[in-house]
Amino acid sequence: MRQIATALGLKWSAERRIAKLAHFDTLTGLPNRARFLDQLADALETAKEGNEKLAVLYLDLDNFKRINDTLGHGVGDELLCVMAERLRAECRGDDLVLSGTAAANAVAALARLGGDEFVVMLRDIQGPDDACTVANRVINSLRQPMRLSTHEIFVTPSVGVAVYPSDAADVDTLLRNADLAMYFAKRQGPGRFALYKETMNASALMRLTLETQLRSALSRNEFSLHYQPQVHLGTGLISSLEALLRWNNVDLGSVPPADFIPIAEESGLILPIGEWVLRTACAQAKAWHEFPGACRDGASRDRSSPGAAGTRDHGVTRDAGREPRRANTGRTQADRRLACNRRLWDGVFKLPSPTRVVGRSTQDRSLVY
Repeated sequence: MRQIATALGLKWSAERRIAKLAHFDTLTGLPNRARFLDQLADALETAKEGNEKLAVLYLDLDNFKRINDTLGHGVGDELLCVMAERLRAECRGDDLVLSGTAAANAVAALARLGGDEFVVMLRDIQGPDDACTVANRVINSLRQPMRLSTHEIFVTPSVGVAVYPSDAADVDTLLRNADLAMYFAKRQGPGRFALYKETMNASALMRLTLETQLRSALSRNEFSLHYQPQVHLGTGLISSLEALLRWNNVDLGSVPPADFIPIAEESGLILPIGEWVLRTACAQAKAWHEFPGACRDGASRDRSSPGAAGTRDHGVTRDAGREPRRANTGRTQADRRLACNRRLWDGVFKLPSPTRVVGRSTQDRSLVY
């Protein structure tokens, strides 16, 4: 009998452990996605029956990948655990004040969906303002220094807010809309929150369409360069040319650079596009240089950036028949922030004559284009 009891005890213990692994995050101890979806479904049913409002807050740490890549995944995991503890402390129902009254039952669920994504569910709220109050509280808490075992780290979260029943009536749509609002908050800058709006769906769909079409734009030869001359007031001669990138898509028509350049930078497509611009501008410059009667003064100034990007630039200019020292490469604001990991070449070549092609950063594109 004792052996049977021991075996049954081990079996029940194993079943409890399996159940915990199936419904709770092993790193933070918070409910996982599956558990949260069940809780949200139950809360929505209760809200429908009682004609109540419910909100979902979708959280994502800004630049978490950089922390993992720089300090290692061990530090990243420790950071997530500290974040989970702060969320537990800030989202306790008996500590919340919503619409001027204590909300002991306001927080119905707190979960980690995966990676650096967390969700908070607020039930029986008065309206979106209550959700915004909690979002601000969470942001202010998480932006305080995170003291880990070997580092002190400063992080900020982006938060998206979706409210039942105004924003969605089912689990999947409510969570998706909160996620979409978080994405828009992240685009506004670090440490922000955003309430879901219907227009976000149309904007997200257009952005997805642009990125999809952009991935095939080079193979379909949809890009072109337009050269804008600059005239020296003293001599009346053309002193330089700006090479302006244009995209004319078969389905979307002419797409403004202000719309597609940020997408190209975020998706990494700026690298092949930039190389195409560089090759095209160099080929055109070579053609102008070889044109009969072209002026040649040999003046040039090397502005190529050092490192791998500069080496690649030199290879491209040599392939196009130009000397690397004559190549002037324009840089975006993202280049300065990310140490030249991504580059925009609006105009990239300096001619060996009173005519040259220069570049502009994305910061200036409202003036250039």
